[in-house]
Amino acid sequence: MGSHLVEALLAQGYQVRCLVRPTSDVSFIAGLPVDLAYGDLGGATGLEEACRDVLAVFHLAGATRALDAQTLFEVNEQGTATLLEVCGRASPDLKRFVYLSSLAAGGPSTGTMPIDETWPERPVSVYGASKLAGEERVRAYAGRLPVVILRPAPVYGPRDRDILTYFRLVGRGLSLVPGGKPRRVSLIYVSDVVQLALRVLEDDRSVGQTYFACDGKAHDLDAVLECIALVLGRRTVRAAVPMRMLEGIAALGAASARLLKRPILLNRDKLREMRHPCWLCDSSKAQRELGFAALVDLHSGIARTAEWYRQEGWL
Repeated sequence: MGSHLVEALLAQGYQVRCLVRPTSDVSFIAGLPVDLAYGDLGGATGLEEACRDVLAVFHLAGATRALDAQTLFEVNEQGTATLLEVCGRASPDLKRFVYLSSLAAGGPSTGTMPIDETWPERPVSVYGASKLAGEERVRAYAGRLPVVILRPAPVYGPRDRDILTYFRLVGRGLSLVPGGKPRRVSLIYVSDVVQLALRVLEDDRSVGQTYFACDGKAHDLDAVLECIALVLGRRTVRAAVPMRMLEGIAALGAASARLLKRPILLNRDKLREMRHPCWLCDSSKAQRELGFAALVDLHSGIARTAEWYRQEGWL
């Protein structure tokens, strides 16, 4: 999402400074008129210089998977706390601090009823708990900084590697459904999340608020896979993958991750989320207060994503 947000901010006439690590892949912002500030959320070097005298901070950095729970909390909670502290010192005239959280912080929905900002949080994964802990750090600064929390549903679109796995499987003729039972999910196309991020930047009513973001539809996973197949022009075989088989794959993956010292997509933490068949949220609050409305429907979003994957040789 970061590179898409950078492009949108530049299009609106903002000057942009990007905090990057020396090892970061900056290919998606290469050639753009941005300042690169080298540092990390540990705060040892570069962070204060990156945050000095800025109008707004969009905190999109985070870990979605790691080799251990401690790393997730170090990045998603403690890293957020460090950034807030530095912003309080380096940017006294800050207009907005926007924290990109996740639906995982809120937790799964009950049955077919989507959750909204009034529901009590109940994350079921370590990742979700670490993002919620980051949210709590942000809320603790509400009296000192103009903070906003965004909780998007799973974000898809060009440049995303997680949903790429589904595209590649469908491209091979496979529609894999975890557990075999109906699964319903909220989704949002990347440009729509960016649209909401710009709205919270420019609308003072957003200060101190939390907003879910989705396209307003409850998507059946089978229908999502069918949409990908239609866009790719593939006929697929639907295969239900038993949870016990996924547990075995996750266990093997954990062993290989330790050997390679690199986290993998399907791990035990992800499996905790997959055990819940409904992940639905409601973005009515953002619509009501900020005039937000998702502009990209599922078919258009999938088509745009597939086109980008093909152009870049990812498919």
